[in-house]
Amino acid sequence: LELGCRLVRTAFETAGSRIGQLPSLVQVIQDELCKRLLQNSQTKNLQVLSLTLRIVYDLFNAVKQHLKVQLEVFFTSIHMRIGESDSSTYGEKELVLESLVEFCSDESLIVGLYRNYDCEVSSTNLFEDLCKFLAEIA
Repeated sequence: LELGCRLVRTAFETAGSRIGQLPSLVQVIQDELCKRLLQNSQTKNLQVLSLTLRIVYDLFNAVKQHLKVQLEVFFTSIHMRIGESDSSTYGEKELVLESLVEFCSDESLIVGLYRNYDCEVSSTNLFEDLCKFLAEIA
């Protein structure tokens, strides 16, 4: 599992946004890879969780225009779920917070979250929920 995560990570680091130019590969990412990342996020293995969170960030950087629904699910089902759960360990919560810090280092993320999710009727208020989540754990 860890080796597979490292290989996926290497592919995203190497190819970057060029991955989004291949419709068949985007389809695999939207379906299979995202499903596996959600499964990986339930692990208690901190190394696998760390790699999973890094891949989610790499996805955001490489192909975010193709993954609007999936990124919403990642924030709510991985980041906020782990961060808010009483059963999550300190190490898991630390990894989630580090991942969120990394996302927030992209100055366009906050504006993009608000514009692409909170301003859309069919989406959750992801920016608002994320702000509430961060305020609760502060």
